[in-house]
Amino acid sequence: MPRHFHQPLLTATLLVATTIACTADSRIIADINTTAMLLAGKESPKASTRITKSHAWQEHREAMQKAWAKYKASTLDPMLSWSSGKNGPDLPPGGVVRYAFSGPDVLHVMRMFPRADSYMLCGLEPIGTLPRSTSLRGKLAESALAEIRKILEESIRYSFFRTSDMQKELPAATYAGTLPIMCLFLAADGHKIKDVEFISLGKDGKLTGLGTSHKGAAAVRIDVHCRDGRTRHILYFQTNIANGALKRSGFLTYLESLPPGPSYVKASSYLMHEPYFSQIRDHLLASSNAIIQDDSGIPLRFFDRSLWNLTPYGNHETPTDLFKRYHQDDLVKIFRSKAKPLPFGTGYRWRKGQSNLLLAIRGSKSPVRRAITTIGRILPGKGNRSTRPKPIAEKKPVNQPLKPSETPRPAIAATPLSITLKLVTTSNLNNDQVTDLQNAFIVNEYEILAVHGQQQHSHGKRIRIVKTCLFHGRRLPQSPLGSIISLRVVPLSTYPNLMSWHIEDDLPKKKAVKLYIASQTEAP
Repeated sequence: MPRHFHQPLLTATLLVATTIACTADSRIIADINTTAMLLAGKESPKASTRITKSHAWQEHREAMQKAWAKYKASTLDPMLSWSSGKNGPDLPPGGVVRYAFSGPDVLHVMRMFPRADSYMLCGLEPIGTLPRSTSLRGKLAESALAEIRKILEESIRYSFFRTSDMQKELPAATYAGTLPIMCLFLAADGHKIKDVEFISLGKDGKLTGLGTSHKGAAAVRIDVHCRDGRTRHILYFQTNIANGALKRSGFLTYLESLPPGPSYVKASSYLMHEPYFSQIRDHLLASSNAIIQDDSGIPLRFFDRSLWNLTPYGNHETPTDLFKRYHQDDLVKIFRSKAKPLPFGTGYRWRKGQSNLLLAIRGSKSPVRRAITTIGRILPGKGNRSTRPKPIAEKKPVNQPLKPSETPRPAIAATPLSITLKLVTTSNLNNDQVTDLQNAFIVNEYEILAVHGQQQHSHGKRIRIVKTCLFHGRRLPQSPLGSIISLRVVPLSTYPNLMSWHIEDDLPKKKAVKLYIASQTEAP
């Protein structure tokens, strides 16, 4: 019977839950593990001697072991050392990693984010069926193994899958789809599969478990017992993430139900440089606390420098000839000025010494955040609504800076609301006001992209926020239109001593709204 998952997939739900009952028969799981090991060229104590003694498998084992040893030494091991060491990102543990345009490339994301709990992959490549050992016992064994080697040849050598090749080769293969390839990779890397379940996706973003039946499946979930003793969860979606299709399928709604976390982009055909992939680009910018990508990912111009800390690794001068129209002068400059070493090859410039990665971390030490209050929010008020508070000069002259003892303190307990927004319209402070004032907010209008951890659907609604534009007489950097921000917010009335600041609002007048501000006691 299908299992329905009605709540947003947060830390204790489908992607990261460890209490989900095994949905596949234990004998099926055992055979999947055996098959994955055989396809990876590894001996399995449960494998049929009819398979392991055949000339076809012996030849396959020799070829796979040779290719795997080279791949591990040149790419996988240096990648893990980089991602978890002093010279790489060393991101905090936990969370769900978003890997758009991934195909079956499960090992790279696991090496890049070795301490994550779960991995969400997606691509156009078909899911396929459960890999079973029966196909290796008959006349098709030799061709089945040869197909596997052909499919893996380019990915192991060049570090990425070509979508056009995968779409041709995977459906016609004996072991069809991404699932057998992912199982192979997991077995080759020493992990053990605990469970596999096919899943359907509703247009409302809700997932339904289908057990071991792949009919009508939009995704597959693999629970993995990893070498370090932890269980991790992998979810692969076969889906089109171009604008329009992304929303119609329910996949965007599903993505927005996930908590913020890191993202990975590699060899993505520069699709997020195009306007028809703006929705997935905006989502990743809104919902990521860190992004690791090569130059084919999100263009540098979309990163708001007041929100993101950028660190380049490796070398970058220009894309390959096929993608040279996506050249970025600003990206070249940042790599020339401060790039750190990258000890492995990846992406379209796959040779070591020619590859590039950009690490973008959502920062908390930008000039805006160093102010007493950095970014505020206005959300549509519920219940009692209040008008925009006016400066209270008689209580505290607005041309006087705050003293250390007057830093914002909450007057009442308020539960922060985690929300993601896109900047639509801004207010402006004129030069005379800059001269006369010390501290000032401006009111900006945003579009809601996501309200995290809540059921209500607020996507697309317009809201207004307050943001610090002047602090101790100094102008603070302001974000360009279209920028994406994520914060935890509380009512502005939580901090009475900030109510005396000048609030500049030259936006078109609306009915009374409730003012919110970024929480001063808990960083997002």
